[in-house]
Amino acid sequence: MGKETGFPRLTDYKNTWLYFFDDSKGNRYIVRLEEFEYDVYFIKFHLRKDKDNPKKYQIETHVNEPIKVIGTCLQIMLDFLNEKCKTASFGAVGVASLDESEEDQSQRFRIYELLFKNEFAPVDFIHADMPKANATFIINRKADVEKILPYIATLFE
Repeated sequence: MGKETGFPRLTDYKNTWLYFFDDSKGNRYIVRLEEFEYDVYFIKFHLRKDKDNPKKYQIETHVNEPIKVIGTCLQIMLDFLNEKCKTASFGAVGVASLDESEEDQSQRFRIYELLFKNEFAPVDFIHADMPKANATFIINRKADVEKILPYIATLFE
């Protein structure tokens, strides 16, 4: 989002929520939740040391803790849902790393898709994927689903 390379040019977000955490090796991460219309939030993260790199979302960290890092992002989403916005819906774009083809489904997309399906029950969330965009969504059933689904589609046109 914004001007970063490797991420959709979604620039009409209304607000940004920043979170920080450290992994077990002392690397600091920046997590962004970007707020769009209808309580739709996109989550993305990168290493703090890469914050000025236009390809920061494509760089592999080589920390070898992807489940822990993405799990922390999921916990941020759950905390946000419980503490700030009960009708929040979330999206993530699994941007292709520098050594992956942008035409194929990225490893990050597959991880996000799997974790979203395992962590967010279909009774509470509608799972919607856009594999060609490497994007996965969980749409809160408490929200206005009839408006959110077409809105998300327009973000990726």
